[in-house]
Amino acid sequence: GASVALGLAQRGASVVINDLGCDGFGRGSDPDVAEAAAEEIRRAGGKAVAQCADIGAPDTAEELVGLALSEFGRVDIVLSNAMFERLGTFYELDREEVQAHLNTDVFGAWSLISAVWPRFQEQNYGRILISVSTSLLGGGAGGVPYAMAKGALVSFNRSLTNIARLGGLDIK
Repeated sequence: GASVALGLAQRGASVVINDLGCDGFGRGSDPDVAEAAAEEIRRAGGKAVAQCADIGAPDTAEELVGLALSEFGRVDIVLSNAMFERLGTFYELDREEVQAHLNTDVFGAWSLISAVWPRFQEQNYGRILISVSTSLLGGGAGGVPYAMAKGALVSFNRSLTNIARLGGLDIK
């Protein structure tokens, strides 16, 4: 996510970075992670602000889009790259761990795109990037919640493409 944000900023985009700053297993929170990425962009001459919040939480996406609008006036591109991974076979992981994956990966993307979609419709323009690793799309014995979440995102992305196409919108 940070390298994509830096690449976009180098091409002139103003960037809002959301990162809870958790570890690779979805635990903990460190606000310095998002701020460090934003600061790197600013040091390179770009425009960036940071938000440290759980994208899977109910109001975070609306707050994130609001921050982008208040700081930069519009939103043109959304990158949904939130993820973590807790490994274990499906019978070793409890419902809470699977739900944590779905909240971050799937509901985080859904919330973010739901929050920005009305702006994209008004502008008749928007670009949506949903990060999906192909490593487990065929299924995996040790990463079932991750594979479930990424599979759901593939279907979600295809659905968004169809909704935009049927509506005659320049949203891709």
